[in-house]
Amino acid sequence: MAKKSKKRHKRSGKKRGLQRRWRIYAIVGVALLAAVGGVLCLKNCGLDVMLKGSIVSDATATADSSYQFGDLNPTQLAAAKELGITPAETRDELKERLDNLVKIASNDDYRVDYMEHSMPYLTHGAEQLLSDIGKGFQQRLKEEGYREHRIIVTSALRTIEDQTKLSKSNANAAKQSAHCYATTFDITYTRFYRPTGDGADIDTKQLANVLGATLKELRDASRCYVKYEMRQHCFHITTRK
Repeated sequence: MAKKSKKRHKRSGKKRGLQRRWRIYAIVGVALLAAVGGVLCLKNCGLDVMLKGSIVSDATATADSSYQFGDLNPTQLAAAKELGITPAETRDELKERLDNLVKIASNDDYRVDYMEHSMPYLTHGAEQLLSDIGKGFQQRLKEEGYREHRIIVTSALRTIEDQTKLSKSNANAAKQSAHCYATTFDITYTRFYRPTGDGADIDTKQLANVLGATLKELRDASRCYVKYEMRQHCFHITTRK
């Protein structure tokens, strides 16, 4: 009887061991699926997954008055109409016009934020301008010995439907926007992406001014129009090429 009891005990012990292992495998599998699903969801939503680095932000940061450019909507809208696409009423309609546009995604020059009211597409000229802004911004930081940061694009191409919805929730949004022509994008001056911790520290106010200086150089060279948006915490930029 004792031997049979020991055998039964061994069998039940092995069974419990197998059950524990399977539970562990199941938990690990679920965790992996959740992680992969989360990454895919974020990418499908247009939000780039940052595998390293961090976001530095200060909602109170402002650029100096010399960088608070005042190229108003009529000026930017005129350039957008001349250089951009025909505005699309809806996103379904817009899908038929994306072949001649560039889809922007996070890279070594800039980061693309989650865009609720717009889509990450620009004309070739606007994307080139954006890249040049990103490169120029980083070059200035490097020359002054500061750690690397990247600008963050918060808005790009909108449909008329997008703009209408936005104007209902944001009184500052124009009824006719240069964003509808794929020539225009917004860059925040209160948030920046920091890929590494190397180099001298720099605060968000200083970063806003470095970005402002970069834009001033390009604006003075007739590359773009720029509007400093106080309420939206961004530079509203339209290409002139």
